This record gives sequence, structure tokens and C-alpha cells, in this order.
Amino acid sequence: MVQKIYFTIVDVVANLQARGFILDFSIIGGKLYCIQEQCYLEPEEFDVLEMHCFHQFVPVSNQTDVYAIEFHSRSLKGILLNSGGKTSKQASILRTKIRKFWVGN
Repeated sequence: MVQKIYFTIVDVVANLQARGFILDFSIIGGKLYCIQEQCYLEPEEFDVLEMHCFHQFVPVSNQTDVYAIEFHSRSLKGILLNSGGKTSKQASILRTKIRKFWVGN
């Protein structure tokens, strides 16, 4: 399946929401937090189904990644926006999940 190319974050979020990604996720204290369900997710409880990066031609502080997250145990889907080039400790919970996007490339 060929992944659609988006030019704005708003377009990605609107498309994901139309496909049922309705929860909001955040990274708090190095953990993934589901705002609506008010719970933290361990790495084995979720998967990243899609990743969209908006890095080109912007300073690091404006870089944003959009992740389509699936919460396995409750069959729910949502969106995580990770901005400002936060790829170190705060996003370490995502590293093993997004590695699949570069395997074989």
C-alpha cells in the first residue's frame, strides 16, 4: 500500500480522525498517556501504525511528527503529536515502535 503524502499537519490529523483515530495521546514522563482514557500505556499495549514527519525547511523547534497509535487492549486508535525535535528521553518509548518504518529502506 502506498502511503499518501500530506503537506500540512492539519491534513494528516483530519484524515486520521476520519479513519477513526479519535483519541489524543501525549508523552508524559517518558510514558505514553491516553488523555480520554486517563491511563498510561506500556510499549506492549500499543503500536504505531503510521508516522508522518514534517521536518523539511523548518527549524528544529518547529519540527513535528504525527503518529497514528493503536491501543490494543481496548481496540482504540488515536493520534500523538510530537513536536520540537523531542527524540531523546521523552520519545524513547516510541523508538522500538517506529524502527519498522526504516527497516529495509
